[in-house]
Amino acid sequence: MFRLVFAVIVCSALVFSGMADGRAEDAPLNLGLYYEVTWNDIHIADFQVSLNPAKGDPNAAEMCVVIRTGSIASLAGGYASDTRARLHYTGAESYKPVRYHTAFKLKKKARDIKLHYNAEGNRIAAEINTPPENPGKRAKVSATQKKGALDPLALVLAARERLIKLTKGVPDIAGKNFTLPMYDGRRRSDMRFDVQARMADGIIPVSVTEIAVAGYSKSELEDRDKARPLVTLYISPERYIPVRAQGASFFGTSWVKLVKECATAEACVK
Repeated sequence: MFRLVFAVIVCSALVFSGMADGRAEDAPLNLGLYYEVTWNDIHIADFQVSLNPAKGDPNAAEMCVVIRTGSIASLAGGYASDTRARLHYTGAESYKPVRYHTAFKLKKKARDIKLHYNAEGNRIAAEINTPPENPGKRAKVSATQKKGALDPLALVLAARERLIKLTKGVPDIAGKNFTLPMYDGRRRSDMRFDVQARMADGIIPVSVTEIAVAGYSKSELEDRDKARPLVTLYISPERYIPVRAQGASFFGTSWVKLVKECATAEACVK
């Protein structure tokens, strides 16, 4: 499920970063989106996403991703999450993380994770993980390993910046890649982004690979290599947003599709 959830977050954050239409020049975005996830044309999950200027601070933004599994996926235990981040907008589509909070429930087990960054946004200064992890099942991630790592929402916003620099106006993009460090409050991983050759219609495929570094449980590492393909994004060359994504879920290969674009997340609810 972690792989599908990260695919969802990657899509939502990249979409937000890329949609500059209809807003004040060089200002935080103000958007709501509605996505659906399917497997073999069967609906298995949906989610709402929003990125809005923070109240009282024109240079801050609040991002939210709410995910709910459908009835079929719920038979396998179900998943629900509410993930939020506050970021400082530094201009030119660049965001600096301030704090991150996710609350999720999987197979009736709930967890709440909060991360707070230092003033520079380059180090996690404090964190709360509830309930506490069992050190016998999940090794603690050291402060050294966390240094410079980003939470999932901040990471994909940073990834979009890198992608534009690597590919915009560049004729031959196949083989270009970059890696960013991620810490989600439990696991430390490296996320590698591999750019493939443009498709006939100009779409840019980008494969994302999760490389385990620390904090993974034994069960999470079973039947997998250290580096594991996570999701493939298909990026619009005009707006640099994913038009679709293909990733793994507990059912198998699943697709993420943008269904609605709205002024707010609430307006996108069916």
